[in-house]
Amino acid sequence: MNKHYLITLVILVFLTSITHAQNFYKEGLIRKHTISLHMGPSMIFADNSGDLSNFASKVQPAMAIAYGKRITPTVRLNATLGAQRVRSNEGNFSQEVHRNWGEEGQAYSFRGNAYTFDIVPTAYLFPYECQMFRKKFNLFAGLGLGVVHVDRKQSVFRDAGDLMEEVSTTAAYVPVRIGFTLPINGTFDVGMQGTLMYGLSDNLDGNIGHNRGNDHMAQVQLTVTHYISTYPFWRKWFFNL
Repeated sequence: MNKHYLITLVILVFLTSITHAQNFYKEGLIRKHTISLHMGPSMIFADNSGDLSNFASKVQPAMAIAYGKRITPTVRLNATLGAQRVRSNEGNFSQEVHRNWGEEGQAYSFRGNAYTFDIVPTAYLFPYECQMFRKKFNLFAGLGLGVVHVDRKQSVFRDAGDLMEEVSTTAAYVPVRIGFTLPINGTFDVGMQGTLMYGLSDNLDGNIGHNRGNDHMAQVQLTVTHYISTYPFWRKWFFNL
């Protein structure tokens, strides 16, 4: 009887070892694809909100979702779809300035949402071939091209009463993104990133020409990144093959 127990125990240990080895192999497969969630504060630097020199713009929430594919051990190509609240800061300017803008048909106030999409090749300081062997800390930076669509309600000053308008603007921008990542396990990272969206239009706010520059947006976001498995989930969940 003891001999039978011993044989059964050896078989169970052997099968458990095989299962553990198979699961480790599955988790250790190279995962080139990632999906990320980004959330944090943001600003728009525009004619009627404040510019980069004084950071007087209102802080608003922003979030995004990103898909990435590792091209080389150093470079990942990221596509990011995001949304950001945008608004003016009327308190930065006097009523006389508002009146002058009104005479030119320029908005002194606006509120709305900016929807962004960009593609950014991103370089990492510490290359890695497999996600299981990432450094405990990594830095990254990237430069790309994007498009922004702003839906807003804007106000043009009139002595008899403001002229209210609903306006949309679509324009290109150049995203500059830097940040860091910290792995928390074999398939998840947390991190932080900052993005400057250098606008190629001066009309995201309904006001053109006051600050002699284009309108830009900036974000600072916490990030959570998951390395996606390409191993068929039905085999991983339902079959131990």
